[in-house]
Amino acid sequence: MNPATEAHHLTLRAGLQPIWTIYERPTDYPNGFIARLFVHGPGIFGPSLETVKGAKLQEVRDGLPEGLFCMPRFPEDDPKIVEVWI
Repeated sequence: MNPATEAHHLTLRAGLQPIWTIYERPTDYPNGFIARLFVHGPGIFGPSLETVKGAKLQEVRDGLPEGLFCMPRFPEDDPKIVEVWI
């Protein structure tokens, strides 16, 4: 099991909702794409330390856990956000 999948399953087992947000060239990773695991639950929402990085978007998508649903970015989202997977 890859680290992203393991972190995803640990989040679910804790009763929390894992949400993966993919960014293109954010300030702290300017040379490619990065997915960050956000954790959502009662009274909590924020990023974890778990990431998936790649030079190409498909590399990052391939590193995410299987069985997720892709949501396109909303117009009001940060322009660096490509998509969100839940």
